[in-house]
This record gives sequence, structure tokens and C-alpha cells, in this order.
Amino acid sequence: MKEIETPWIPSLAPGSWGHVAAHRLRAMTAPEGERPLDLHQLLAEGVLVTDGAMGTLLEERGIPQGRAYDLANLTHPSLVQSVHEEYIDAGARLIETNTYGANRFKLAPHGLGDPVAAINRAGVEIARRAAGDRAPVAGA
Repeated sequence: MKEIETPWIPSLAPGSWGHVAAHRLRAMTAPEGERPLDLHQLLAEGVLVTDGAMGTLLEERGIPQGRAYDLANLTHPSLVQSVHEEYIDAGARLIETNTYGANRFKLAPHGLGDPVAAINRAGVEIARRAAGDRAPVAGA
């Protein structure tokens, strides 16, 4: 992955959460035949609305609180996909995979250290399926 430089924007003042989040976004390797994410272009087009609280919505829809929400990529893929689709339908121009805590450190306390790769792979596939050609997908 190639890191891209994010221009300074007043609403993304250094030290703000928005500034930190903007710098975390990186150009991603696109699937065969597709162009990689161009964050500069998205920002040049105006306000960049993204998705939001995946875990909160999964919990509202039946995933128990305190459970590893990333596991829903394997156990409830249609639920995860529907949340992504709702964000896009509501105007999100960029969505993130449901993989925020999908690493061995975060999943081990839940006894889920082994399926990390499968959880991440499923998260990417679900987000790409939900987004289609309507929004690019970034890794969380």
C-alpha cells in the first residue's frame, strides 16, 4: 500500500479526530481492472460523507453487546452487507470494511485469534459487494 498525503483542511485541524482519520486513509490496491481509491479526488469533489457506527447498528439489530462485531462478517454477512448498503443509500461516498478490531490482539480475548484472515477477507468481500460501483471501500 502506498500512503497518500492528505491536504490540510480547516475542519481537519491537526490534532482533531478528523485529521487523524484522514491521515489513516491510504490508497488501496484495487481489484483487477479497477482504479485504486483516489482520496484527493474524493476530497476535491466536496464534503466526503463516509459510513459510521457499524458496531452500534449491529448491536441494535441483534448482535450482543461486548461481542466481537467483526465476527459478524462470518456469522451474519447479510446483516453486515445491509448496514453498508444503508449507509450508501443515505449518501456515504466512501465505506469502511467491518474490520476495525479484526486483529489477533483484539480478537484473542474472544477466543478468535485463528480466523483473523477469514474475518478480514469476508469483511472486504461484503463491503465490496455492498458498494458495487456506488462507493469505494477502505479498510478500517
